[in-house]
Amino acid sequence: MTLFDMLNLNHEFLHRLRDAGARLDDIDHLDLFVEYCNMIQSGQKVSYVVSFLSDKYEISVRSIYSIIARLKKPLQH
Repeated sequence: MTLFDMLNLNHEFLHRLRDAGARLDDIDHLDLFVEYCNMIQSGQKVSYVVSFLSDKYEISVRSIYSIIARLKKPLQH
């Protein structure tokens, strides 16, 4: 199977993801987002959680906030 075959097979789904604001590298941040949600749900402060995740994943604080905002964004129908 080629890259073209894979893209073509998922053509409609990928367009919907893109139109919803998804980026291909969002896949790399799913564990980060799950960890963020768990820490917030356990009562940790947002600023602490973001700082912790920034250190753990070696991503800037601003990028963490951006990732969280993008993944929390409700989908528009």
